[in-house]
Amino acid sequence: MKLYCVSADDYEKQASVLEEYRRQGNMVFLYGDCSRACMKRRHIREANVFGADGGEFVFSGCYSLFESRSGYLAETVRFLQKHHVRYAFRLEDAAFCGGTLDTYVSDPSLVNEDYTYLVRFDDEKQKDAVLAECAAYCTFRFLNDSEAYLIFNDSDPRKSVPTVCKALRLKEEDIIFLNSSDI
Repeated sequence: MKLYCVSADDYEKQASVLEEYRRQGNMVFLYGDCSRACMKRRHIREANVFGADGGEFVFSGCYSLFESRSGYLAETVRFLQKHHVRYAFRLEDAAFCGGTLDTYVSDPSLVNEDYTYLVRFDDEKQKDAVLAECAAYCTFRFLNDSEAYLIFNDSDPRKSVPTVCKALRLKEEDIIFLNSSDI
């Protein structure tokens, strides 16, 4: 058995081949930027294993396989607080399937339905200052003019490989990362 790993952005380009791999008894690991709840809602029929938040949280069904939050998380929150940016970082509760914990929340009205690390800016000056200070730590992906979600620069689904191998009883050589040019 092999585990074929693909980003949610590349999945559609490779869907028919990945579905065939699954029919042959292999598994698919789908990873993306959105939260655990969003991955399940949008992609539940496409894969066996999922990586949320750029690979920081990996799960299969209700089983948490890997969680390694960014080393830049606390520093990023400090910059957001310094500039009075509104944020809601609700991390997965590994002990409760689909549950979240209000880890860092300055604005409870921000809804983390799709993304774990959500921010809202008040104006362009605030936005520019935070983007400049946080560039070394994370990337802001804008949903509109004032709201964005974060993906930390040290997030990588490949970090989960040893833990996923152990949980699924695979060898590291049985895990294959694909991109759209591979198929």
